[in-house]
Amino acid sequence: MTNQEIIDGLKAGQLPVIIYGAGIVGKVMLSLCEKNGVKVECFCDGNVKTAQSKFCGLDVIHAPLLKGKYRDARFLI
Repeated sequence: MTNQEIIDGLKAGQLPVIIYGAGIVGKVMLSLCEKNGVKVECFCDGNVKTAQSKFCGLDVIHAPLLKGKYRDARFLI
């Protein structure tokens, strides 16, 4: 599968796209998604303090709480 096929799949999919990690790498991943037209729903993070805020304008959800909020999603790790 090519990079373009992956991007096209993310754009066409019905599942929300969630980036794991609200830090420098997550910020770069968000930038790449935006550049390629992929809508990101939110970030998730294992650090509870980070998860109680917004990052790059998106909500950050504590990883253990994801299952209750999103039954299915595509995660970018």
